[in-house]
Amino acid sequence: MFFIRLTRPICGLTIGSYSNNKEGRLATWIKVLSLLLVIQVGLIAWFRSRSDDLSAYDSRQPLLSLDISGVDKVAIEEKGKEPLVMTRQNGGWVLPAAQRFPVSPTRFREFTEKLLGAKLSWPVGRTKVAAKQLKVSDDTYERKIRFFKDGEAVGVVFLGSSPAFRKVHARRGGDDTIYSLNFNVYEARTNPADWYDRSLLNLSRKEVARIDMGAYAVKQDAKDFIVEGLAPDEKTDVEGMRKLVSGITSIGFEDVLGKDGKDMFDKGERVLEYAVEIRDGSRLQYTVVSPQGEDYYILKASGYPYYFKVRKSKLDEVRNTVRDQLVKKTTESDNES
Repeated sequence: MFFIRLTRPICGLTIGSYSNNKEGRLATWIKVLSLLLVIQVGLIAWFRSRSDDLSAYDSRQPLLSLDISGVDKVAIEEKGKEPLVMTRQNGGWVLPAAQRFPVSPTRFREFTEKLLGAKLSWPVGRTKVAAKQLKVSDDTYERKIRFFKDGEAVGVVFLGSSPAFRKVHARRGGDDTIYSLNFNVYEARTNPADWYDRSLLNLSRKEVARIDMGAYAVKQDAKDFIVEGLAPDEKTDVEGMRKLVSGITSIGFEDVLGKDGKDMFDKGERVLEYAVEIRDGSRLQYTVVSPQGEDYYILKASGYPYYFKVRKSKLDEVRNTVRDQLVKKTTESDNES
């Protein structure tokens, strides 16, 4: 009897506890599943809300879908400096603030291709706070670059801090998204001299017909340049001629003088004058002066309104070349040949 009386309450307790635990676990699972459903619905809603922006993250998309051939003005701004402005002129680009000096076509092409063609990265920020921190906000930036057409901006780019070597944070005007581009901010320089077409004074040897140095002249025959008026026992020194022609056809310059260039030129001492005749019949006149108290020469070339600052050593090679350095006596073997 004792065993029966003892087991009844125990059995009753066991069955009741099992039932309660089962209901508790069921309730817990319901709560967990409900939470997972809420999270799933939230993720779906979030992804749908972001679907419109997915195209902005396409790594194949360029920074700006802009046809540079339709742009007629580019402005680069840097805090604390005068903006650099380049405008289209006669199929090329010039610097209005630097006497409309021609911009290097190679330099301009490389700049625009690298910047406009830079592919977008995954966004690194989208808030105004991030824009200030990365220096790409409307008021805080390393460079602000604007592209114009008919007086209206058709593209704006803000360049900021550098996250790595040859990389820069960038933001498009009117867009909060910030990217990391493969571009060096120093390629967007605001010093006009960095954009000069340094090849402006260069001439092709093939287009030069004659060089008149005053005391003597050289001309190009069917094979190469020779000294005019050679005596029967004279011939052109090939190495001496090569140096002279090279010095004249590839002058190069250090800088372009500003408004005081003409005054310095007029007051300077003339040290060299020569002319180059082109095969098309045109004639270029060059005048070189030594300005007072300066360690460089000023070169004035006909056809250009500019006064070029040139290293003395460069033009002294041409200036100090005399006829005797360009000729040598023939030998019997030369006459036989």
